[in-house]
Amino acid sequence: MQYVLYINWVCKMLNCPGKGALKGQKAMQSTVAEKAPARRTQEERRAAMRERLIEAALAVLRDEGYASASVSRIVERAGVSRGAYLHHFPAKDLLLQEVGDRVLRRIYRFAGKVALGSGRKEERLSNLIWYIWNDVVRGPEGEVLLELFQAARTDQALAETLRPMAIRSMQLFQHAAEYYFEPATPTSPPVSHLIFLVQSALSGLLIEAPFVREESFFQSRVQALIDLMGAGVVPRDVDGPPPKIAAWDQHDS
Repeated sequence: MQYVLYINWVCKMLNCPGKGALKGQKAMQSTVAEKAPARRTQEERRAAMRERLIEAALAVLRDEGYASASVSRIVERAGVSRGAYLHHFPAKDLLLQEVGDRVLRRIYRFAGKVALGSGRKEERLSNLIWYIWNDVVRGPEGEVLLELFQAARTDQALAETLRPMAIRSMQLFQHAAEYYFEPATPTSPPVSHLIFLVQSALSGLLIEAPFVREESFFQSRVQALIDLMGAGVVPRDVDGPPPKIAAWDQHDS
């Protein structure tokens, strides 16, 4: 009995928590444990790190150009160690393949949404060409591709790295173009030829951008291209995305 009284006296002096407080602490600890997020799997952590490095490379290419896209700069932008980078991308060309493929897939997916987004197939061609001009050629994805393709003109190793990705992208966009459109007449050129001609014409128009300040200059020429293309292709009666082809799931070895 005296021992119990002594313990109670000590607890009082030291301000020990009572039974109710202890229960409350245990309940709080239990609640915190329940709310703690589950640890990510090794595969999830690996995918997150690769994503971080790819996005860092995209940002460096877009904001600073290919000449600045060194391994050291990408690692710094990603905020990771050089060892982490080399673990996921032992060679820089492997990362550039991923970057180019990521950009083209983004463009392909969004182009499909644009092609079907208006609800009126008569507007499909116009919507796509304006999208290519405003969001691809002059957008961040276009800036990244322009940096890579311009550098590949004098960098043979880079050209060889990007070649499989470029061929695969042409297969994808040709397939999509022929799904969404058909020749206007039996003597019209193939749809794929006309669509790639649009891309080339808009890319060439972009070269004049530093020397022309009037936006109306570009607007009128893009509209003229739409009018010319409208004489060569007509929209097909489709209301869903094109089926996937082997090139979509193909990866560079």
